[in-house]
Amino acid sequence: MISSKKAQTTESVLLLTTLVICVTAFFYVTSFEKKIADSVYIPQKLLDVYSEKDSMDQIAGESLRMAVQQAFADAAKKNSECTKIGIDAAMLWDENCMPSKAKIEQQFLSQVDSAMGSMNLNRKLSITDNSVKFESDIITKNVSEKDYNATYQYKILASADYPMKTDFESIANNALSQEASCKEKAKQGTDISKCMEELKVDGWTTSCINYPPYAVCTLNTAQNYFHDNTFSPVSLKFALRI
Repeated sequence: MISSKKAQTTESVLLLTTLVICVTAFFYVTSFEKKIADSVYIPQKLLDVYSEKDSMDQIAGESLRMAVQQAFADAAKKNSECTKIGIDAAMLWDENCMPSKAKIEQQFLSQVDSAMGSMNLNRKLSITDNSVKFESDIITKNVSEKDYNATYQYKILASADYPMKTDFESIANNALSQEASCKEKAKQGTDISKCMEELKVDGWTTSCINYPPYAVCTLNTAQNYFHDNTFSPVSLKFALRI
């Protein structure tokens, strides 16, 4: 009987000891987790800033791509200050008048910049490595929440493919060179418009028609672009005096 009571007492002591150890361990674990949580505390306001930046990056990227494609199409329509002959709205190219790479790039960037103005950001645009780059000025956000105080700075960045990998001035020089060759071949009976269709420009297809005294050529991009509310090739039209 005495042994039974001793056994019960021992079990009670062991149970109590185990309980104390478990409670103590739980207390330390909970305290440790709280310290870790406090040390990696990220204010909701800072998360909101991250989210805002991501959203603006996406908006800038999509807006830039659309602006670039429309500006490309417009540059092809008005590819120079040359005379428009009234046939297919083609510009008359010759040694005295042809597209200017510098002017076209300037007008192109100006149009894209104007389109990006809707974002209400101070910005700069550039053409590098066959890409159009958009970069905003530094945006500063002050984040204050509980014991957290910090200043977060970032820029809105975006890029889009630059579609004029072969500039219009180079195309015009090649076209005039082809024209000279075709005029010589025409003396042997070669059709000038068919000869001009041999003009090869990477990423473009060429078709030409004789409208004496002109040969009118149309270059269409192999790739479709979104412009003038349509998803279609961009056309570059020019005329040569034959």
